[in-house]
Amino acid sequence: MIFVARDPAPQGMDLADPASPAAQEREEVRLLVEAGEAVPGKTYKVYKSDPAKRALLDLFHGKCAYCEINAAAGQDVDVEHYRPKGGVKDAAAAGVDHPGYWWLAMDYENLVTSCVHCNQSRRQVIVDPDLSEVEIAEALLAGRTETRGKHDWFPVEGDAWVTSPDQPLSDEAPLLLDPTRDDPGDHLDWRFHETLVTLVPRAGSARGQVTIDVLGLNRRHLTEDRMKKLLLMYHLRDNIRLTLQLLDDTDDPGHRAGLERLLEGEIRALAAHCAPDQPFSGMALTVFEAVRAEVEAIPV
Repeated sequence: MIFVARDPAPQGMDLADPASPAAQEREEVRLLVEAGEAVPGKTYKVYKSDPAKRALLDLFHGKCAYCEINAAAGQDVDVEHYRPKGGVKDAAAAGVDHPGYWWLAMDYENLVTSCVHCNQSRRQVIVDPDLSEVEIAEALLAGRTETRGKHDWFPVEGDAWVTSPDQPLSDEAPLLLDPTRDDPGDHLDWRFHETLVTLVPRAGSARGQVTIDVLGLNRRHLTEDRMKKLLLMYHLRDNIRLTLQLLDDTDDPGHRAGLERLLEGEIRALAAHCAPDQPFSGMALTVFEAVRAEVEAIPV
């Protein structure tokens, strides 16, 4: 997960314009709610519109905003409500009557892209980062699954949810990270194992841990796909180390010039993995910074 600066709302989603489809839809829903009527799912159309989806895919570079897989390459990409529109499971479990954040269902500020694995409640094999390599292998072999995925979960501090549009959202302290408001790097860190890469909370961050758990960010196939990218970056790191050693061993001007050009290309190739349109760029930035600290020749 990486921070993404939210851009202006696309056409039709300006809630400040009473004539916009978003504002009209919110008024329609408001009337149903105030009349005590159920809101049919088909009432919510704006968040599923083509302008909304295109804008969100551009904003998040075709990736899942949470786990950073390339969701747009297939059919498994959802427009996801950060604050759920139809109800809040944790609130119900805590005995709090919450209608869902219906007034935010058409609010562009509340929408992100999500793969189905992060967004939908599913049984998944989850890797425990605190296990040893042997224990992880045994757990994966056993194939035990846990139900993970955001769906209608939205944990907040002290079970103090905002339950109506009359309350300011500032009254609420979400525990789930919002990649357009929070810097995930403040809350999430990486652990590199022999065959996979897991996420852990940075400095014991409660928000980091909740985000990892709710979204299932240590599901097996995700941890294995991260390792594939890590190995590519480690290959480039090793090439950089070798090139630096060769530079240290030669005084020939022509040879040095060629090696310096090679080194520049290897550094650019390593940095390319960190681009925001690349999968797992959050992890890649961590790896790049570690290599840069190790090899002083990598420029800022």
